[in-house]
Amino acid sequence: MNIFPLKSDQVEPMWPVLGPFIEKALSYTQGELDPLDICKRALDGEMTIWLVAIEAKVIGVVVTEVIAFAQYDVLRIVTLSGERFKEWKADLDKILVKFAQLIGARRIEAVGRPGWVRALRDLNYQATYVIVTKVLDEQNSSEEVIHEQVGRND
Repeated sequence: MNIFPLKSDQVEPMWPVLGPFIEKALSYTQGELDPLDICKRALDGEMTIWLVAIEAKVIGVVVTEVIAFAQYDVLRIVTLSGERFKEWKADLDKILVKFAQLIGARRIEAVGRPGWVRALRDLNYQATYVIVTKVLDEQNSSEEVIHEQVGRND
């Protein structure tokens, strides 16, 4: 089994293979990103796409990015999709830990469905946050809200 990051110039030629894995992972999100957003960010070096392959067959694709917080950097797993995850998750974790240490990150995190807590527990990942969301409708534009807050009615 091989797990390795793609260089930015490898992303476009590999996109026919990468795209379906990334699309599948994004189908579980709230629509913050689409596959072309990830492609562009990988081409620009803002995200890293990792391949998981057995012999010549790609069985998984992982997308990561570095989040620069004020106090320290974090390696975030943006998407993860593939077959036979239980067989390669420990190897992926070891590689991502080494990569995170190499770039000076102090943590690895993933935002995902609740099942990831159980799937990664044996690798010492734990739930640390709960994200709550509220979808805003277009009737409450930010301009209206700002005017209400400062007491304007113009």
